[in-house]
Formats: sequence, structure tokens, C-alpha cells
Amino acid sequence: MAKRRASSPAANGMKPKKEKKAKPPDNKKRKRNSKNTNGTEKLNGVGIHDGDSNKRMSPWDETERNPVDVNSLNLTETIIYDISEDEEEGPPPKKAKKNPKWEHKGPTPLIDLEQLPDGWTANEPDLDTFDIDGQIDRCHERLEANIMPMVFEQRLKEYQLVKNKQVYNQNLYPDLTPAVIERILNLRTIFNEMDQTPSHNGFQSNGHKVESDDMIAARERKARQQENIKAVLQAYMSGQLQWMEGYVTYWSKGQQLCQPRLFDWDEFEAIYDRVDGNSSFWTEGYKLAVRIPGYKWWMELEFAHDTGASMMTLFRGDIRTLMGPFGPPNEPLLRVGWVTSFVTLAGTVARDIVQVEVTILDANQQRLAPWTRVQASLVDGYYQPGANARLDGPWLRYMMYYANVPDGNSRLYIADTQNNLTNELQDLGLLEIALQQGELLLRLGLHQL
Repeated sequence: MAKRRASSPAANGMKPKKEKKAKPPDNKKRKRNSKNTNGTEKLNGVGIHDGDSNKRMSPWDETERNPVDVNSLNLTETIIYDISEDEEEGPPPKKAKKNPKWEHKGPTPLIDLEQLPDGWTANEPDLDTFDIDGQIDRCHERLEANIMPMVFEQRLKEYQLVKNKQVYNQNLYPDLTPAVIERILNLRTIFNEMDQTPSHNGFQSNGHKVESDDMIAARERKARQQENIKAVLQAYMSGQLQWMEGYVTYWSKGQQLCQPRLFDWDEFEAIYDRVDGNSSFWTEGYKLAVRIPGYKWWMELEFAHDTGASMMTLFRGDIRTLMGPFGPPNEPLLRVGWVTSFVTLAGTVARDIVQVEVTILDANQQRLAPWTRVQASLVDGYYQPGANARLDGPWLRYMMYYANVPDGNSRLYIADTQNNLTNELQDLGLLEIALQQGELLLRLGLHQL
């Protein structure tokens, strides 16, 4: 199998201090945990199994880790990795076919869907949703052919607004790439959101405003992260740092700790611990890179199974529960990978992103999958049954085989192997999790490193 570059600095506008081609450094010394696209990991590339599929797996089992010696890491060079020939790669994704090119005949616009050719759709399967120029050109093509003009006129307006915004932003930063500009705007949104002082930031005591320990810790945490954000923004705006998909840089106390490198959970943890990341740490470049320290303690939490959730959500109060007897008296020592912004019904909010380890248990308290590291966004406050919900994110569908059955029971059936799912589903003897009122029972736990 031919080698391929993981990412090209030329294509991404990368300006590294020094560039070096190499195989991933952990190919020889340690097996690399492959990543799913949602930020979860497949342990040593073997999917959800960690040995004999019939082996009973306790929730107290350790999470598999590959220790990293920070002193052996080359943090001063940008390393563009080649994919090893012996590393399995799936077939290249099939490119969607373009709608057959055809023109509507006659002066009357085509608005009758029954007159569309077989297989033709108003969507453009061969175009990326974010290919703004391509989508605009296609809209003009459809309008010129007089096909469904009301649809493509509206679509053209939508994409033209996006294009106008891109042009405006490019004029603000003429020397920067669109990817860097987008990241700068996102970081500024996060910074400003963190800078907002909530109206309920204290209570009055004899005419003086008093902050709780949690409020003081949150304010100090935001200030430390804002220091890192300022440094990252300066690096982007000066051209010293470029956005490179899949590559990260680590920052602490406003200082860059390394040149861009592929993200690796074990390296992340080692570097975080080396610089005492609890005081200040920021991962720049990888949207799903997060981490909190683990403890030999786990709890069962209820989640809402949300197929549209791109990330697990937890409440800040849950962290205290998950830390159990190991939690500090005030602010838990979270390893916060970075902060991101979310668009909610209440507007744009900034949330800490942390790492948790998650698994799922059967009725006999045995694991159906290994403890797996995933990212979770922290929502301020506490879980209140019936009033709010934790979201499970995409973890379940990436780690387990599951199916819905139109039997009117609104249940989600899961299994640890495809055979179990297909065979046992026929007899309805499958290990199952009942979705009652949209809440999915998962087990989430933290382990001692």
C-alpha cells in the first residue's frame, strides 16, 4: 500500500520552524490507539473488544494506556507524519455522483416534482455543504435552466450571505488563510463569552457582594484560560501559527509548549502533567482534545440518548460525584483541554471541554465495552431530573452494535458483537437498554492513572 501524507503544510499554509518527515514515533515503542472521527478511541485498533469476547469485564478494570516519557518527545519540530505501510487503511470514500445534467425545456419554470427525472434531487450530492463557491455556481446553473427557481433563489441568498461574510472577514485579515480567520473569530467569541460577568455572581451580605468558593475558582480558571487564548490569537495574527487539521499545539501560562504535532491521548496526558496543567493548559488545533485526571472510582449516571448530539454533556456538579472520596473540598482538579463555544437557544455560550472515561454495563454489572476516553462539555450547575438532561453524545453508536425495532416500545437494543445483535434480536434475547422518556442509563467512570 502506498504511503500518504497525513496532512500537507503547504496545503494548510503551515510555516513550521523546522519540518521533519517521520513515521509516528510510537509505532515501534508502543502501539498507537487509533481514533474514531468523533474523538473516541479504538484500543489498539481492535474495536470494542479487549481480549476474549466471552471474558467477563469488570467496571473496575483499568483503562489501557501507553506511558510516554516526555523527555523523549521532540517538541521543537513540526513533524509531518507518513502513514505506515503496515497500518490498515480502509478504502477511499466513494465520491458522490453529480445529478445528471439536464435542462428544463420551455419558458414555464419547472415546479412539478413529478416531472423531475428519476433519481434527481434538489440536493447536490457531489458538492460539500461548505463549498460555498461551488454551491453558488450550482444555484446559478439551476436558475438558468429554470428548474425549481423558488428553491434555488432562496438557497442562493443563503450561500451568498455566507460568501459576503467570508469576503468581509478576509478584508479584515488580508494576509491570513480562511481557516485561520475562522479560528480567530471563534477564539474571540470564546474569549468574550468568558469575559462576561453573570448577573448572579454573588450575594449581598451587609451591603457587600460575596462570592462563593465555586465562583472564585471559576473566575480564576477563566482568567488562566484567557491568558492562553490571548497568546494563541497573537500567534495566529502574526503568522507564526497556522491552522492545520488534525495537528495540535499545547499552551500553558501563555507560552507555546511545542510545535504542531498529531494529537495523541497519551502524549497529551504526559505533557499536561509535566507542566502542571491544572494551573493553566490549552490544546489548540484539535477540536476534540480534552482530559481530566482519573481516579479509581466510578458512578452510574443517567443520560438522554440524543442522536443529534456531537459531544457528551455533563454538569459541573457531576464531576464532584464522579470524583467521589478523591475530590478536593472546593474546585475539582479538572484537566481542561480547552474551551469551546456552543450555539444554544439562550445564545452562544462558552464551555470547558474535559476528558472522561465511559463504558456501559450489563445487568450483571459486567462491562460490554472497554473504558474509553471521550470528550465532554461541562454545563454549569447541577443535574435536575425532569428539568434538564445529560446528553450521551455519539459514543454509543461508535462503540456498540445497536438497533431500533418498530415494536412500539421505543427501546434501543444494543450488543457487543454483530452476531449477537443479528441472531439474538430474532428471539428478543438481546442485552437491551430501555429508553424511557428519552433517558438512557449509562455508566461513566474515572480511573487511577
